[in-house]
Amino acid sequence: AIVVLGNHWSAQRVEGELAEREQQIAALADKAVQDALEHALSGARVSLADDRMASMVSITPTRTYKSESQHWCREFTEELMVDGERVTRFGLACREADGGWRRVQTNTPGSTPPMVGTSL
Repeated sequence: AIVVLGNHWSAQRVEGELAEREQQIAALADKAVQDALEHALSGARVSLADDRMASMVSITPTRTYKSESQHWCREFTEELMVDGERVTRFGLACREADGGWRRVQTNTPGSTPPMVGTSL
């Protein structure tokens, strides 16, 4: 019974650590998106790395436009490198009333890129 409890506790600890790591990577990606969409010209890549997590996020804004509802929106490419594995996604974010950028859509390769003129 002690071995079973020990294995269960160990599995829960590992799951908790993985969930925390995923949250840290998501926070790094969100910071990269905010920085890139606020400061970078279309086509200019912005990268942030976290050596502790062996991860890097690169955001490249690709297009800026006003939506049908008159919000400024930006399409972008997001590259995540985690433990040597690369994931590329396409995203769309629009400016909020508070001045920040909110992701409206994120697609992986093989899916449809963000929709032009998406309204909020």
